[in-house]
Amino acid sequence: MRRTSLAAAGWFCLFGGLALLGCRPGASLSSASGVRGRVLVGPACPAVRVGEACPDQPYPAQVDVVTPDGKLLARVAADEQGEFAIGLPEGAYTLLAMAADDSPLPWAEPIEIVVHPGVWTEVMIQMDSGIR
Repeated sequence: MRRTSLAAAGWFCLFGGLALLGCRPGASLSSASGVRGRVLVGPACPAVRVGEACPDQPYPAQVDVVTPDGKLLARVAADEQGEFAIGLPEGAYTLLAMAADDSPLPWAEPIEIVVHPGVWTEVMIQMDSGIR
């Protein structure tokens, strides 16, 4: 995965409305902690023939960060390449990815993560398009 630029990290933090550790202008992604990743959706083709590729596609999902006690801590929108970054203090969290328009598809299983101090946890979120 390519590294998120400092400008992009600032955009995610500002757009996500976060005032958490690591979400401040000029913050270095290597000196703060949080989660960054990419959201993909698939299958992307209704039918795949032998020898044809139909790779999963980037998806601009809404990604929520929920605490172990069920409180919504942060929300951010992945960009058109499916990439996102959220500055977070150390701790255990659940990531919930969903369609930005509240439709039931695509959907994804919740992902449990642990953020360590000074480390960016990297994740790949796979969403199911529902195409069969």
